[in-house]
Amino acid sequence: MAISDEEFDEVTSGNEWVLVDFWAPWCGPCKAAAQEVQETQNLHASVGLVYITILIEDGQGNPPDLADLE
Repeated sequence: MAISDEEFDEVTSGNEWVLVDFWAPWCGPCKAAAQEVQETQNLHASVGLVYITILIEDGQGNPPDLADLE
C-alpha cells in the first residue's frame, strides 16, 4: 500500500513503535536482512509495532516496483 507524506507523518507520530525499513532491489544487505526484518515484525506485532518499508529507486533511477519485494 502506498501512503502520502501526511499519512506517513500521522503513522510515525501516532504510534509508539515504528520500524522504518529503507529497501532497494540492488542492495545486497537489504536482501540479506529481509528475513530478520520480517521476523522482527512478526515477533513484535502483538505490542503494536508498525512496519513501513520505503522502496528506493533502482540503480538506473527508475521508480520502485512492489514486485521487487517478492
